[in-house]
Amino acid sequence: MGDTFSRILRNTHERYPEEQRNAAAAKVEMGALVAILEGALANSDYLLGNAFTFADLPAFGFCAFGALLGAVDFAACPRVKAWVDHCSARPALARAQAM
Repeated sequence: MGDTFSRILRNTHERYPEEQRNAAAAKVEMGALVAILEGALANSDYLLGNAFTFADLPAFGFCAFGALLGAVDFAACPRVKAWVDHCSARPALARAQAM
């Protein structure tokens, strides 16, 4: 995910010159990764089962930040959207954000 995220950031973030950005390419690449997550969430609430694990943490961050950049379209991946919402509602996240 790291290399992909670097490319998505380069293609969407304003700190890079506009003529060097390609938001459409970022959305395509992000969409492919979100589709993988959609499949992984087909039979469980979280990536490795029905409990939040360390595996969910970086993937959630990737999706949440990708959404802030406008590179994620959750309409095509309702399971990922539900999972992101579920992760966002975790009390531990609220505590971390309050720090």
